Amino acid sequence: MVVLSICLAVSPLTHAMDVTLAWDPNTEDDLAGYRVYIREVDEDFDYDNPAWEGTTTSCTIRGLKSNTSYCFVGRAYDLAGNESEDSYEDCVSAGSGGSSSGSGCFIDVMN
Repeated sequence: MVVLSICLAVSPLTHAMDVTLAWDPNTEDDLAGYRVYIREVDEDFDYDNPAWEGTTTSCTIRGLKSNTSYCFVGRAYDLAGNESEDSYEDCVSAGSGGSSSGSGCFIDVMN
């Protein structure tokens, strides 16, 4: 079982925003890395094109449009290329005045 939690820390800019995500490390021996997927509200995730992929337990997604709501999920993957199920989805909205809102952290237990 793998526990992946992602916390949102939003840093809105004047015309764009950055979202920093951080999560607890996966402890499986064959962990190869993590992938983060993003979608706008009312759209589907594009699992063929992660917004970020790497081995660290945090990332920043840059240049997101203001006045737009985005949702994020994370997945761990192993050395054989097997990918976990989605973490719980978390969404964030950025207002035009630099304000933002999100629900904080989400945690999922993955097989």
